[in-house]
Amino acid sequence: MLCMLAKVLSPISLFKFKKCIATAKIISKKLLCLDISTRWNSTYLMLEATFALKDALERYSKEDFVVRVPKDRDENSKPKIDDLDNVRSRMSRLGVMMHKTESNRLENAHLTRSFISLALKFSANYGFFCEAKQLHSLVMKFGLYEKLSIQNQILHSYVKCGEFGHAHKVFDEMPVRNVVSWNTLFSGCVSRVGFGFCYFRRMLLEMVQPDSTTLNALFRWHGVFDDLRIGGQLRGCAMKVGLSSDRFVGCSIVDLYEKLGEVSDAKFAFGELGSRDLVSWNVMVSAYALNGIVKEAFRIFRSMQVIGVRGDEFTFASLLVLVN
Repeated sequence: MLCMLAKVLSPISLFKFKKCIATAKIISKKLLCLDISTRWNSTYLMLEATFALKDALERYSKEDFVVRVPKDRDENSKPKIDDLDNVRSRMSRLGVMMHKTESNRLENAHLTRSFISLALKFSANYGFFCEAKQLHSLVMKFGLYEKLSIQNQILHSYVKCGEFGHAHKVFDEMPVRNVVSWNTLFSGCVSRVGFGFCYFRRMLLEMVQPDSTTLNALFRWHGVFDDLRIGGQLRGCAMKVGLSSDRFVGCSIVDLYEKLGEVSDAKFAFGELGSRDLVSWNVMVSAYALNGIVKEAFRIFRSMQVIGVRGDEFTFASLLVLVN
C-alpha cells in the first residue's frame, strides 16, 4: 500500500514530501498514517488521510519516489499512485464498518460504566476497600474518569470504607465538584476528621450552594453542640438559602437548640417548619422533656393528637421521663 512510505521515508525524503504538500496547497494536519491490521477504523482513517495527500504523492512520485521493498515481497508490491483509485471504491464499505464498530465501542463503554458503577456501590455497601481501589484503577485505565458521576462514586466508596486519606485525595484532585461531591465528603468525614467547616467555607467560595443534605451533615457534627455561635451561623446560612423551613433541616435546628438548652430558640425554629411529621413533633416534645418543662411538653403532645398525629414509643418515652 502507499502508506508503506510512512515506514521508509528518511528525514530528507520527509522534508521533500512536506515541500510537495506545501506546493500542492494541501491543508491537512495529518501525514501518512501507519496501518494497524487489527482495527478497521485505523485502516479507514489511514486511507482517508492518504486521499487528502494524493496531489502531494503524485508530485513526490515524479521527483523522488524511491521505496525499498522488503525482502519477503516482490518488486510488483511497490506502492503506486494508481493504487489509490483501486481502493477508493472500497472506502464506502470500510466507512460503514467503522461507524458500526464505533457505535459498538460506545455501547460497550456504556455497559462498562454501568458495571463499574454497580461494583462501586457494592464495594461501598460492604466496605471492600481493596476492590474499590482496583475499580478506581480500572476507571483510569478505561478512560472513564472524566465522568463526574463516576468520580463521586469512587469518593463515596472510599468514605464508606473509612479510607479518608484516599477520599480527601480524590476530592482535592477533582477538577469539577458539584453539591453531591461535597455532601459525600461531609456525610462521612465531618464527624470524624474535623475539617467540616474548612471544607464548607471552600464550598461557599466555589459558589456551590448547599442543600438540605449538606446542612444536616454539618448539624450532626459534634462540635456544633459545643458552640452556640457555630450553631447560630449554620442556622443563619439555612435561612439565607431558604432551607430553614425544610422539614429535615428544621428538625436538625430544633435538635441543636434542644441540646444546647435554648428552648425558646428551639420553639421558634419549630414554628418555622413548613410541614410537620411525627419526627418533628417528637423532637419538640424531647426538647421540652430534656429541659424539664413539663407543661409545654404535654401541650405539644395534645397538639399532636388534635391534628391526628399519633405518638410512637419515642414520644411516650420522652413523656415518661417527666412523669418519673
